[in-house]
Amino acid sequence: MKPKYRRRFRLGEAAYRALTRKEPVDLGSLTLAERLAVLFGQRRGIPELVKAADGDLLNLVGMDVADLEAIPGVGPALAAKVAVFLYEVGLAHQRLKQRQDATSAGA
Repeated sequence: MKPKYRRRFRLGEAAYRALTRKEPVDLGSLTLAERLAVLFGQRRGIPELVKAADGDLLNLVGMDVADLEAIPGVGPALAAKVAVFLYEVGLAHQRLKQRQDATSAGA
């Protein structure tokens, strides 16, 4: 089922309205493809990316821009965005783990 808010608005504006209205859309109710379309600001190439990831972004970890761009339908801009996103998420995960380790060692 496609959300109603996608009809005539630009993707970012539509997402903002859907997420900030009186009864906001639950992010968990959106598909991975819909969440990625909002995150990357485009729809083109997203279904192919989700298919290549087999529905799990962890399956894309370790791929570089050239690997991502080799996915049919994924262009250079989306490949670069995804590579940077996965890199940043990896860094955030490492920092979180370091904080947790430091907290547990100090306790």
